Amino acid sequence: MCIKVKKSECHTILKIVCVQGVNSLEQSTNYQIEYIMSKYKQFIIQLPEYYLIALSLLATYALPFSIKPIAMVLAVIFTLQIIYKNKTTGHIIASLFFIANIFMLFAFISDLNELPRFNVHAKELLFGGLLFLGFNIFISALMLIKYPIKGENHHLQTDS
Repeated sequence: MCIKVKKSECHTILKIVCVQGVNSLEQSTNYQIEYIMSKYKQFIIQLPEYYLIALSLLATYALPFSIKPIAMVLAVIFTLQIIYKNKTTGHIIASLFFIANIFMLFAFISDLNELPRFNVHAKELLFGGLLFLGFNIFISALMLIKYPIKGENHHLQTDS
């Protein structure tokens, strides 16, 4: 079916089509961003447990192929925490990890004070140590937010 349209009406129709196309494109883009952000949030929420599993598995290995049973038990505990998502256990793990990292930070600062000169090796030690300990403290704080004490408002959902 052919419809005759004047040139001025054609521009109006094109404008309407273009505006509707832009709105649907914006909605599609907003949906994609929300979807990506929800996946990113799920990854961030699951990150502490997976990081602790990787850390404990790396701690189990010692040359020539001997396995430390305590680290393996910790890896199993962290795996069970991912499966069951117990808030009490999660808060205890996060608190102990936070306290251990604060203790290690003080030990690290003490070791830096014992160095006779602050040379390139000391700077590398400082950068690597602070980066590692800072990330560990961030992970433990993220877990403390994820598994709040009863009565606190929790910002992250543990059910996802």
